[in-house]
Amino acid sequence: MVDIEMLKEMVMYITENCHHKSTFAYTHLNKILHYSDLHWFGEHGKSISLETYVKEKFGAIPVHVKDAEKELKGYLKIQKNLFKGKEQNKPIAIKSYPYRKLTEEQKKHIDKFINKFADWTAVQVQEYAKSDLAYKILNKGEEIPPNSIFFLKQTKKEDVTEDDLKWANDVIVEYEKELS
Repeated sequence: MVDIEMLKEMVMYITENCHHKSTFAYTHLNKILHYSDLHWFGEHGKSISLETYVKEKFGAIPVHVKDAEKELKGYLKIQKNLFKGKEQNKPIAIKSYPYRKLTEEQKKHIDKFINKFADWTAVQVQEYAKSDLAYKILNKGEEIPPNSIFFLKQTKKEDVTEDDLKWANDVIVEYEKELS
């Protein structure tokens, strides 16, 4: 079950560190959240926020991010901008957040993904996310299991074999059994 307080802190930490960048938008926030949680799971056996991510058209979406956003009124606003002719929903930190849960180690971990993605365009971030094996095999709206970190990338779509797909599906089935 999601730790909404931790998710709020992650949202604010990412936003406070990225909102000054012209390319930063909700797409970046979602992907930085996802990769931070996913890789933390790979290293520590559980994600930072315990959030659930689902496959959507443009990559992984955190299920409870809008709930966190509502609870962050007074700290966070979403500003509609035009960036290169496209509408952009840009998270803006309007007041510094009182961090209570996010550790320095977790902040440094998140910084790796801020540094990786913050200067990319939304299209570049989306294309990167779509190269994840889990994204390729799951259907829209399906949960992306956190253990998908262990079979994250294939270099080209052609490189995904039937054996890869079977193995990944078997891992997902086992994960779902663990959840029930």
